[in-house]
Amino acid sequence: MINDRRIDQAFSDLRSVCGGVREDYFGLLYLEQEHSLLRERAVNHVAFGGHEYGLDGFYFDERRKNLYLFQFKYSDSHSQFKGSLQRLIDDGIERIGVHDRGSWTDPPASPALETLEMRLREMLGLAVRMQRGRVRRFEPFPMPDGATWKDVSIRFLSDHRVQITVLDVTDTRNSAEMGFADNRGAEKQKPTAAWGCLIQLAENAGTIERPGEFNTNKGRLEKQIQTVRIRLRELFQITDDPFEPFREAKAYKARFSIRCADSYRY
Repeated sequence: MINDRRIDQAFSDLRSVCGGVREDYFGLLYLEQEHSLLRERAVNHVAFGGHEYGLDGFYFDERRKNLYLFQFKYSDSHSQFKGSLQRLIDDGIERIGVHDRGSWTDPPASPALETLEMRLREMLGLAVRMQRGRVRRFEPFPMPDGATWKDVSIRFLSDHRVQITVLDVTDTRNSAEMGFADNRGAEKQKPTAAWGCLIQLAENAGTIERPGEFNTNKGRLEKQIQTVRIRLRELFQITDDPFEPFREAKAYKARFSIRCADSYRY
């Protein structure tokens, strides 16, 4: 429950870093409570200091791809919103854009608005990909902060669909949504050869010996592994190699967890 004592404590703890006025910290506590944001993330979602043109904070739901814009008032009177809502209508909406960063706020710029700009760009890209029949296209996985390859789990539910889990974020995708679709020829969205390599990794708990466990020649296998490496880096936005060094492992060994679900063979 948010009360005066908690607001006073947050204001005392953070005002030297975040600035703003006491009432700004109600919004911080609200985001922490309602959206389970850690404080180090929540402070970048609140516009401290009154340079927000009617925008007090925001939250982007990674799973649902919903963007929430907030005005916060720690008051029993709804009339407190009248002036700030009018300011948002008159000035704020025009300034919440993704083309001209210089028009966002009066100096000093708010870190919350810089973060919001990034989220708006993500949503704009998603909206473009969702056009043309509402077909879901490839998009990077919504990675939790600080996640590495050891936090990634891929589980094949069938030949065409996987369940991905990274820490507390879970999603299911097909080969096209993973970036493994061949759009050439008559059979659009057909899985690529590299998708078959990914299945082989899952069937062998993340390890492929070269070349004995894969029915192809050495050069073709290495090419497919390289394609898997590129696609997974694009999907998870992790720059490190998703495979252990071959010279050390003496095989292609994944740094992430990959396997077949119990339902895969049924």
